[in-house]
Amino acid sequence: MKEMTVREIQHVGLDMMKVIHLFCIDNNIRYTLAYGSLIGAVRHHGFIPWDDDIDLWMPRPDYERFCRTFQSKDGIKIMSSYSDDNYLYFTKVYDDTRTHVEMKLLHQKGDIGVWIDVFPIDGVSDIKGRFLMDYRHMCNIRKKLNSIRGSYTEIVKAKGLKKKKAFLKLWIKNILFGSVHKLRAKHQRLCSVYQFGTTQHCSSLCCVDAYKKRKPECFDTVDFYDYMLTEFEGEQFYITKSFDKILKHIYGDYMILPPKEKQESHLTKDGERFYWKY
Repeated sequence: MKEMTVREIQHVGLDMMKVIHLFCIDNNIRYTLAYGSLIGAVRHHGFIPWDDDIDLWMPRPDYERFCRTFQSKDGIKIMSSYSDDNYLYFTKVYDDTRTHVEMKLLHQKGDIGVWIDVFPIDGVSDIKGRFLMDYRHMCNIRKKLNSIRGSYTEIVKAKGLKKKKAFLKLWIKNILFGSVHKLRAKHQRLCSVYQFGTTQHCSSLCCVDAYKKRKPECFDTVDFYDYMLTEFEGEQFYITKSFDKILKHIYGDYMILPPKEKQESHLTKDGERFYWKY
C-alpha cells in the first residue's frame, strides 16, 4: 500500500466533511468545527497546513441523533460508543473503501481509514468543585477502557507466549473493570447527568487531549447556541459564532503560529500511518 501525504489525508477528510455537512443540514443537526479545525477555518480558511484530521463539536442531543441516524452510501462509516465493539467514548466517521490507518492502539472494530472525530458538548455542573469531581470519575473510566484497549492491542500484535500472557491480562481486566459495554454506558451516563442547555456551563467532556492533560474544558452554554457558515478549503461549513472566545479560552492567542517543533499531527505525535488501499 502507498503511504498518504498530509495533503492527501486532508482531501479525503474534506470529502467526508461535505457528506456530514449535507446530512446535518437535511436533519437539522447542529455542529461546529472544533479545535485545530476551528483554528484552521479562522486563521487559514481551511486546514492548518500540518493538520491531518477534522474535529467537530455537537450539543449532546444533536450528537445522539447524528450517531444513531447517520448513513452514507459513499464508503463512509461511523464508529461510536452507541454501537459496535470498540473502545470509543466519542465518535469517529471514517473512510472505509479508499484508505487504511495503522494505529498504535487498535479498535475491536478492526480496519479503519482516514477519520473525522465528533465530540459531544455536554452540560456540566455550575459548581466548579462538583464539575471537577465528576470529571475525575469519567477519567477513571477512560483509564480502564484504555487499559483494556492496550491489552487487546497486545493480543493482536503478539505471538506465542506473549499472546497467551496478553489474553490473561485482558481476562483479569475484564473481571476487575467490567465489560467494555458497561464501562462505555457508565461513561455516557456520567456525561449526560446535566442535560445540555439546563446549566450555564458545558464542556467537551470526551476530548482526548483534555483527558491526557487532566484539564477539562469549560465553556458557557450560550456559546453553542448560534452558528454561522464560514469558508473552509473552498467549501462552507458551520462554526460557532463565539469562536474567538472559545479558542482564546483553549489556546490563548490562536492567531500566532506555534513554533516548528510544536506543529504536530497524528503522523508525528501518535506515530500513526495512513495508506491508500490501492
